[in-house]
Amino acid sequence: MRSTDFGSRGRRADEQLAVMRLLWDDRPDGASFHGEFFDFDHAMCYPKPMAGARAPIHIGGHSRAAARRAGRLGDGFQPLGVGGLRTDRVASP
Repeated sequence: MRSTDFGSRGRRADEQLAVMRLLWDDRPDGASFHGEFFDFDHAMCYPKPMAGARAPIHIGGHSRAAARRAGRLGDGFQPLGVGGLRTDRVASP
């Protein structure tokens, strides 16, 4: 089993979200991406979200970084394992 650097998980998550959105676009010749963690040309992904629709992506987590990622790149935030007043502390700046 190959180990992945825990310290790069945020950058990896950001790039994964960009890759998913790119692969879900309607591109007849496939999608190409050249990033820090993903590198491919003419890749295709099926099934895709319904034509003309954008699949909502909800970001889960219990940190401020997760809340910021949800605001920048996601369509919703699921504060996993956090409830009540703690939710305010995670989501506020």
